[in-house]
Amino acid sequence: MNSKIILFTHTIFLVIFFILLRYNDNLDELIFSDLFYVFLIIIPIIVGFTILLKILIKNQIKSTLLSSFILGLFFIYQPIWSALHGFQIANIEIGRNIILLPIIGIISIIIIYKFMKSKKDFRKILTISYGIILILIIFNVTEIVYYSTFNDSNIDEQLIKKFSKELSEFRDVYYIILDEHSSTEALEKYMNYDNSDFDKSLESMGFFIPEKSFSNYIDTRHSIPATLNMNYIEFDSELSVKEKENKLTKMVQNNAVTKIFENNGYNVIQFYNEFNMKIKTNTNIELCNENIGKSQFLSFVLDNTPLIFVEKFTNQEYDEYKKNRLCIFNEMPILDEKYIQPIFVYAHILLPHTPYLFTYNGSSTSYDNKMEVNSERYISQLQFTDKKILELVKKLLEKETPPIIVIQSDHGYRVGTNNYAEIDQSFSNFSAFYFPEAVIEDSENSFTNVNSFRILFNTNFGTNYEIIENKLFSIKFATPEDITDILTSENTVN
Repeated sequence: MNSKIILFTHTIFLVIFFILLRYNDNLDELIFSDLFYVFLIIIPIIVGFTILLKILIKNQIKSTLLSSFILGLFFIYQPIWSALHGFQIANIEIGRNIILLPIIGIISIIIIYKFMKSKKDFRKILTISYGIILILIIFNVTEIVYYSTFNDSNIDEQLIKKFSKELSEFRDVYYIILDEHSSTEALEKYMNYDNSDFDKSLESMGFFIPEKSFSNYIDTRHSIPATLNMNYIEFDSELSVKEKENKLTKMVQNNAVTKIFENNGYNVIQFYNEFNMKIKTNTNIELCNENIGKSQFLSFVLDNTPLIFVEKFTNQEYDEYKKNRLCIFNEMPILDEKYIQPIFVYAHILLPHTPYLFTYNGSSTSYDNKMEVNSERYISQLQFTDKKILELVKKLLEKETPPIIVIQSDHGYRVGTNNYAEIDQSFSNFSAFYFPEAVIEDSENSFTNVNSFRILFNTNFGTNYEIIENKLFSIKFATPEDITDILTSENTVN
């Protein structure tokens, strides 16, 4: 291969590999255009840095290898820090930045000094490393293409039914997911917080709140696909972890609930969130997209660099998150004014889930680049969330034709799955139903998310879906494991 091409592209391709690696690792949360956005931001900076070194160091081979070494170290610093985090020698924690940075800095300076003083010809090392980089790029591109086109998700066509009512009689339907919102009982039992006023306020407006409500899965990636397909998730045992994750994404994109609504004449409206769990619709209506995905992927890439520790770098990203949450609450009350056909609104709101962006009164919290759970900040953000929900519901119920509303969380406040208390708290989610022309049977006073739309369709649209057995699953290596029996001894989950 032409040596000039190698000298010019060696460092650029190395950085492209690190970007592709991060994209590949987070494929289920990103879209392809995010990749090009990051390339447009980072590659010109890398080119400028490489040119600067070539000007300062006359030996082109050494300048190329040096720029690749510096940038390679820049992109793998955080994984080194993560691997050493908590590791101690003589009671000294090596993984602390105040210790690790000087160690890596000193070692790097020694290596660079020896390298620059060496009289060896590094042409062979340059060529071999270039070949390895190309192989790594090809491998990641191949994986990205494969998993982007992989499809092992099929809708159960027997679930697609016609409603018994006429289109003119259909009410708008709002399905509002409050991510990680615990049930009132679990909040009182495990966090000593009384949220009963929220329940009472909804009940006074006509909502039905089940006595017992559980998510079927402890994580969003499994809970949402199961809910939207009204059934439990089954995996081929031969699928890899990544293939299973890809299947979950496809199950959200092409799901039974959306297809049922669209086949019956509904417009489907969704809101953007950084989980990127998008549903594919005929109209492709998506609101409140503040380009979070682009900055999110840039953050994914730079999270593997020392810049993760510079708080101000990612501050803007969290500003976009705040705008997104507030936009959803502002848009929902006016959606019915924009469409002639009845609408199904799918609003997955990442509240009170981390990051903690709001205090109880709606003011912004101090910036925190950690996504760690914090019970006090969780409760404060939950209070803000509940306040916004009550304001929203009041506006929706003031409509001339009040809509059908389901407010439900995908799981409770997650603390683990090691014992009964942790499982109970993590799976105890919030559910509330407003059916203007129907009543939910008392026999459905204890259920899980997988039956939510079965009940909604049966009660409001004259369908006859079977109410399936309620089950709970923990997740090990992306594979659900039935743990229903652990809770049935303490709770009524039929």
